[in-house]
Amino acid sequence: MNDPLDEFESELSRLRPAGLPADLVACVAAELDRRAPTRRNFADRCLKFFISSGAVAASVIVCLIGSQVLEDRRPMPASPPVANGPPTIAAYQQMLARSDGPTLELLR
Repeated sequence: MNDPLDEFESELSRLRPAGLPADLVACVAAELDRRAPTRRNFADRCLKFFISSGAVAASVIVCLIGSQVLEDRRPMPASPPVANGPPTIAAYQQMLARSDGPTLELLR
């Protein structure tokens, strides 16, 4: 059952790509040498610098926003414990300020 597959694999392993003519390789190499800039001009270097600076600034902004999001997800610390002493005048004032009409009628 594997014989046809083995024959096919052996036939595929014998296949080799055709080689390129030497004059074509030389022509492509000469064209690449002619078109390749020997040195970047000032405008290209400035453009590369500004693109790199923008990428660094964007990375810093993303890191700051990410850290802010992670910080916002932390649980809030528990409120400080209330002292177990008698109520203070300030506590009574806050209670009266938060009370509604019927509660105030009870206190009269």
